[in-house]
This record gives sequence, C-alpha cells and structure tokens, in this order.
Amino acid sequence: MRKILLTLLTICGLALTAAAQGSGELRDRITVTGWGQTYYDAAFGPDVHGTNTFAINKINLVAKGQITDRWSMGILVQLHSPAKLKELWLQYTLMPQLRVRIGEMKTPFGMENQIPPSLLPLTSGWTTPTCYFAGVSGDPLYCGTSGRDIGLELSGDLWGKILTYKLAVMNGQGMNTLDLGTTKMYGGALYVRPYRGITLHTSYLGGEMHAMGARGEIQAGDAYKRSSVSAGLSLDFRPVTLSAEYLIADTDETIGDGAYVMVVGHLPKSFELYGAVDWLRTDRSASESLLTGTIGIQRWFAKKCRWQLEYRVPGTLGTDEGFGPVHHIRTQVQFGF
Repeated sequence: MRKILLTLLTICGLALTAAAQGSGELRDRITVTGWGQTYYDAAFGPDVHGTNTFAINKINLVAKGQITDRWSMGILVQLHSPAKLKELWLQYTLMPQLRVRIGEMKTPFGMENQIPPSLLPLTSGWTTPTCYFAGVSGDPLYCGTSGRDIGLELSGDLWGKILTYKLAVMNGQGMNTLDLGTTKMYGGALYVRPYRGITLHTSYLGGEMHAMGARGEIQAGDAYKRSSVSAGLSLDFRPVTLSAEYLIADTDETIGDGAYVMVVGHLPKSFELYGAVDWLRTDRSASESLLTGTIGIQRWFAKKCRWQLEYRVPGTLGTDEGFGPVHHIRTQVQFGF
C-alpha cells in the first residue's frame, strides 16, 4: 500500500509540474506545499531509565487547486510511517456565507484541532485533551483519525467574519474508512469575533458510532453513543497571544473532560517564548488525571521553517505515588516550502 501511494504521489507531482510548465493559467491555479519535522528527545526522571532518540515527527504534502471561481479542491498526504491519505475534498462556494465541501477533511470539533501542527507551538503538535477528544490518540474507541473523517460540510462567514459557522455529517470512522452502520456522526462549530483580536469558539461532535477498539464492556465494532462539546477562547494582542479551551465527552455513561491554556510571547527577530498547561481526565468517576506542563522557545528563520527547544513534564494526579514526573527535553527542526 505504501509503495502504491508513493508511486501515485510521484506520478501526480510530475503531472502537475508538467502541466503547470505548459500553462501559466494552470500554474496560477495550483499550489503544492509541504512541511516536515525532525527532532531529538531525551526523557529522564527518578523512576525512569534515561532514554534518548532522534526521530521524524511529521511529513505532509499538500496540494490545493482553484478549479473555477467557485470550485476548489484539496489533497493532503502523510509521508511518514505509515504513509496515508489524510484529506481529499471538493468544495463549491455559492457565496462567502455558504460553502459546500464533500470528501475527507477535518471534523469541526475543537478549536486547536483546526490548526495545523506546523503552526502550533508545541513540538508534539496538539495538547493532550485535543488529541484524546478529537480522535488523534488515547481513546481506544475513537483514535487514529488525526481529527479527520469522511462526510459533507456546510460552512460560511457572516457579517464580515464576525461569525463563522461549520455544520457537518460524517461517517464517524475516521480516515479512509467506510461507516459500519446506517447512522452518522454530526458536528458543528461556531466562531464569534466581537472585537479585533478576540475569538470565542464552541463546537459539538456526536451521534451513534462504532468503536475502533475495545474499552470496558465495549468491543471493537460495537455501536455506542458519543456526545462531545468544547468551548474555547483566543486572544491575539501582540506581542502576546493566549488560547484556552475546555472539552468534555460523554461516551455511553463514561464522562471525560480536559482543558488547556497556552501563552505565546512574540519577540523581535522572529523569536517566540511559549508555555502551556493541559489537564485530562478520561473518566470522571476515577480520581486519576493527567497534568502536563510545557515551556519552550522557537525561532522562525524562514516561512514555515523554525527550530524549537522545549521542556515538558507530564505527570499523574490522584494516585498514591504522587505526581511522579518524567522530564522531557526536545529540540525540533521544521522545514517547509
């Protein structure tokens, strides 16, 4: 599968390049971009055997095309292991207030989930609550989706983008996967920008879905009901930006919630200092929860290119052993074109 995917990508890239060279109009309507991240990470602590490793974090290739004034398309392919198609959509814009998109795309759930990891400060990408509740990783019932699914989305901007909305109906099974039943997952998001630099956000995702893995009495493939809600705030008053979000999900009587706060200080010469605290409780009936603190510095030395140095300390609250931190130091380089 990986060889076939890479072969198709190569052929597609060569075809686009040849076509673009032969037609100035087509070249103006097609953009191909990409970015990748590689890092060195060291973990240590009083109860941890020291580890360190070099690794590749993410490699993504993106193609977007403006077919006509109203029709547009997008393709996003992940090239790192495992290689996979992450987005493939076609969009028709009736007006700025109404766009129709069909295909594989981001679900509308979560404020942080809508932002590419190439733009977020954390070297790991999203915070722990976003990863868990948006289906990126952690929850065996709903994981490995990279925050994406297959379906239909309506979106639009009202009153000069003071209000932006998204409404979606999706399979609920993640990327490149057929629905296992006749029911669907429904989602929606609302952005309100009352003043310049202030954004209020809320979203919903839920419906009857089928488990991707086993958890408790639910086995892989079983139908279950999910209802997730988020509420977030973004403040952009340079040189300081702040974002915060609370997420909660009810999954067949198991309720989990989480939250994060992230602050970024924008310094001269494209330097940025950032700090974040996130908290995740996968089950309200249990006393155990996860708390992670992160501080770091990064510098953008070119468009889509940066280096990062980050210290992260995750720990567990509510156990007899106490916080029990494991210290992580990571340096990461991101390149893009």
